[in-house]
Amino acid sequence: MDYAVVSVPAAPLRRKARHQREMVSQLLFGETVQVLKSKNNLWIKVRSLHDDYEGWMTNTLIKKLSEKEATMTMDFVTTGMMNAISIGGQKMNLPIGSSLPGFDQGKGRMNDTEYSFEGNFINRKEMLPNAYLIQQLTAQWLNAPYLWGGRTVFGVDCSGFVQVN
Repeated sequence: MDYAVVSVPAAPLRRKARHQREMVSQLLFGETVQVLKSKNNLWIKVRSLHDDYEGWMTNTLIKKLSEKEATMTMDFVTTGMMNAISIGGQKMNLPIGSSLPGFDQGKGRMNDTEYSFEGNFINRKEMLPNAYLIQQLTAQWLNAPYLWGGRTVFGVDCSGFVQVN
């Protein structure tokens, strides 16, 4: 089986291999997947390694990884609603809850792709849940619209909210 990492801010995961089909979830930058099968040289069926959710996405939203890289624990995660990242001189904004693969001192790596990160983050291993942290992470979501399968401030459902926070 092949493995990959999401290389865009938010990638729709669909029930069937068509853009017109229901979005069942979103995968955020840095999240890893196992590729289960492909269809029409564009669509791939994947299983998310963080929650075992399966669905279809286009292969243009990922970069291949080795199994070892894909199954490593992602210690760092973004905490600001929008976080600046630069990949190959191109800037992107990552949503809260995005993983930062291979991250160390402002720089990271996904296979052969390097990036620099300028946003807010926490180390999951060092995080101690407390009332202040919960308030800081969740208050940012006030007035976010409901979107079935969504996991960003631009649209979120209940399970997406819980996964990101």
